[in-house]
Amino acid sequence: MKTFWFSLHIRRYFLLRCISLMCCIIAASPLLAQAQQSPPKQLEELSLEDLLNVEIVSASKKAEKLSDAPATVIVITSQDILKRGYTNLGEILDDLPGMDVVRPYGDAFLRNYMRGYRNTIGSPYLLMVDNIILNNLYFNEAEGMGSLPLSNIERVEVVYGPASSVYGPNAFMGVINVITSKDRDSSGFSSRGQLLAGSLNSRVADMNVMYKNKDFRVSVTGRFDYGITDNVVAENYEYTKTSYLKNRRLWGALLDNPNLAGTASPHQNTGIDARMYFGNTEIGYLMNTMRTGYGYEYASDKVQPNGIWSRPQWSIHARHVQDFSDKFSSTTLLRYRESDVSNDSYFVEGYEGDARGNRVVDVSFWQALNNSFSVFQDFSYTPLPALSINAGLKFERRDLQKAYDINFGPSLSPDSVRTLYPMPPPVPAIRQYQNRIFVNDDGAYLQAKYQLQNLFGSNDRHNFIAGLRYDNNSAYGAATTLRASYVGNFGNFGARLMYGQAFQEPVPRVLFGGWRGSGSDPSLKPELSNTIEASGTYTQSNFSATLSVYNANSQNTIVNVVGGAQNLGERTVLGADVHLQARIQVSFLKQLSLWGYYSFITSQEKQIRNGQITDSLARIGDLADHKVYIGASADINEDFNITLRSRFIGQRIPVASNPVRSIDGYFTLDATLTYENLFAKGFGLSVRLFNLLDARYFHPGIRDGGAGTTPGRFDATGIWRGSNSFFNSLLPQPGRTVQIALIFTL
Repeated sequence: MKTFWFSLHIRRYFLLRCISLMCCIIAASPLLAQAQQSPPKQLEELSLEDLLNVEIVSASKKAEKLSDAPATVIVITSQDILKRGYTNLGEILDDLPGMDVVRPYGDAFLRNYMRGYRNTIGSPYLLMVDNIILNNLYFNEAEGMGSLPLSNIERVEVVYGPASSVYGPNAFMGVINVITSKDRDSSGFSSRGQLLAGSLNSRVADMNVMYKNKDFRVSVTGRFDYGITDNVVAENYEYTKTSYLKNRRLWGALLDNPNLAGTASPHQNTGIDARMYFGNTEIGYLMNTMRTGYGYEYASDKVQPNGIWSRPQWSIHARHVQDFSDKFSSTTLLRYRESDVSNDSYFVEGYEGDARGNRVVDVSFWQALNNSFSVFQDFSYTPLPALSINAGLKFERRDLQKAYDINFGPSLSPDSVRTLYPMPPPVPAIRQYQNRIFVNDDGAYLQAKYQLQNLFGSNDRHNFIAGLRYDNNSAYGAATTLRASYVGNFGNFGARLMYGQAFQEPVPRVLFGGWRGSGSDPSLKPELSNTIEASGTYTQSNFSATLSVYNANSQNTIVNVVGGAQNLGERTVLGADVHLQARIQVSFLKQLSLWGYYSFITSQEKQIRNGQITDSLARIGDLADHKVYIGASADINEDFNITLRSRFIGQRIPVASNPVRSIDGYFTLDATLTYENLFAKGFGLSVRLFNLLDARYFHPGIRDGGAGTTPGRFDATGIWRGSNSFFNSLLPQPGRTVQIALIFTL
């Protein structure tokens, strides 16, 4: 109890101090004009050949050239984010190969089945900000990327392939590391950001303010993002139609309370990133909250989407880098974090309340409180010019929720709800220690890279990488993971051959989520994977092409079945990605940049029939075998840019529990027009058009996706015969939308 109130006090203190600091800096805005500067464009000005020499940090947890990294890596720059018109960080996934993105806009706001990893709960990759992991402690979801501020991002490094040998659990299929800007060229105040408004009541404010005085820097970045779902496209699928949400025979007087019933599902996502730097020492506060309704996730005859599911996360950290010599350095990170489902989260549902099928409705409040304290110690040592070694230790103590804390209101028939529904009280915001588990999660890794040069001529470079990590978790045991890679560079040609192991934790929600019918089992084992990948690259100054082929084999895959969750067994994914980039000189343009990706995937896993695992093999559901992404960005002059992004997502065959047996492929086109110094120096405008052709398309439903398409009805006895599952079979996606953003850099 004392620990909880102490942590709550810390959280409020840091939040108020960060807001106060931001207000003080904004109040000093007359000084901002003294430090006008342009956003960093160095990467955009480099040739494609020179980009291979840019240093990244995410593939090996240390700085290395992009061309030497033991993984396939795509770098998205701050200018890419601006010119392509991404309104939140999660939208970058829509244009990346190897991703099958599903958007329910609900309590699962975003799902991404990276490299064929289709699961129920949890993300198969790590989301990090400057190597600080942001995956939710309770769900292991990376959907918090939808609330991260954009204004201070320098680049995003997307690493494909297992990385558990350096990062430990949950770097199963890759890593997405957001690298922020930590310095400015000149002293004093500087600011950048955007204010956005548009379709679907979109309102976004995203701003960074930094102050620099020699080695002392303060940076505060904040984001507020509000919007609602598209009721027009909701009519395209049976169980997202608003007629069910307005039917009084289904909901009774619940419909009279606008906080409980409504056809729109709002989201209000916020984030704060506040840092203070003293030379090589950093103190930071990170906060992001996904606060959403239930979107299109649930069938409208079973759940009202106008509820609240709030997942706040925050952390404080201290990090220090010590360079003992030009050969040996140390990085120490201390961190305390919380990942919660806050007690104002509520759920409005209707279901069969007895054996005869008589319908009842109720309202419930939910809560899950989780925290951890961790210490990370990393070392980097270069004993020889050709040999580099990095190693590290991790110690983490987790205080985790088991079952949700839930307060249910009375289960009443819709007819008996004649006045306002008697609401239950929210769950007390305290930790129930009989409902908690304390976990120690420790790990250690060692990775070495040896480089040979000029073996076959005067312009070749060969890197041999080997890494080993040992992790021990007091809840589910130990795991050892290995990495071994060869990376060769031969002038314009590059080659990679990589092998990696990884493991995925059974997350607390799936281990202890509260009831076996929802997919929980405390005896679940970690999921394991082995991936072999080979790639070849050809690069010239204005053209680059990469072909990557991989085979990922997983064991102990966790799936939901009748009565709980189980380790499914073996799953195999064979895939190939093609990356193309080109820069073309056109007389009337400053520069024309083109990019394209093609992804192919084939897969198989054991199947579930009637809620039970069988020995029969079939493809993994909800994955598109073919995906094509093409983009063009034209710099008309120094300030004016036009960017087009198109994607073709092929046909998808849903999971066996989804009665919709095929989901059509679709083509979408987005356009962004950006003028960076339109009104005055530092003030510009961005116009963003999404789904320009107003394509009608669907994503597959999550979990069992079993609601079906047969219209609901009351039978002759007055029993409701509606959707077959809480989870919709199809998720309609927004039609054409327009957003206008005021952008500024001062």
